[in-house]
Amino acid sequence: MAGCVAMPELYDQLLDLIFPPRCPGCRARGTLLCAQCTGRCRRLRNEYSPLAEGRRRHSALLSTSTALYQYDAPLREAIHMLKYRRRRALAAPLGTFLVEAFPEFALTCTAIVPVPLHRTRLRERGFNQSTLLAAIVASATGILLSEGLKRIRPTAHQVGMDGPAREANVRGAFAWDGGPTPRSVLLLDDVLTTGSTMRECARALRAAGAVEVHALALAGE
Repeated sequence: MAGCVAMPELYDQLLDLIFPPRCPGCRARGTLLCAQCTGRCRRLRNEYSPLAEGRRRHSALLSTSTALYQYDAPLREAIHMLKYRRRRALAAPLGTFLVEAFPEFALTCTAIVPVPLHRTRLRERGFNQSTLLAAIVASATGILLSEGLKRIRPTAHQVGMDGPAREANVRGAFAWDGGPTPRSVLLLDDVLTTGSTMRECARALRAAGAVEVHALALAGE
């Protein structure tokens, strides 16, 4: 119906009306992410940085594994506000960060696939932050956005888990259910820590026929 406002957009507008935007980094009023805090976000240069050896050991699953920015203040606060306080509007500046630092090799991928949430978590949050970011990147680059990868069972929050626990938590949690599998996939997530979730997603994608899987995250711990 013409003129209708989508529910997520209406929610964002109401949220901004009741709680005017503040920069997550410095709490300045009237801005989602101020220029000063944007300038404090630190780029990572090493393809496998910072957990180099752990990611190289799994190169059979991931062709490359790249985190673009250091996961610390103020970027960490912006990501937390997007995910846990439902500030969907923050996806715009965070997506712009991704586009500005987008690696050249990733332009050869045939599809961008966001790391999926399980349907119960998706209902709770109302959106998948990785899908919001992937949509911005797809629009800017012209690469196809595909949501064919599914999280087929719920998994626990991984904050505080060590590497082996994270691996066990996501083992067998993903499957492809989106028609023909893209040959070269850019797997996209907001944060890359040990890489366990990315590797398990890559396992499902390769089992479905993907030849290359490149992991890309906005931030890396």
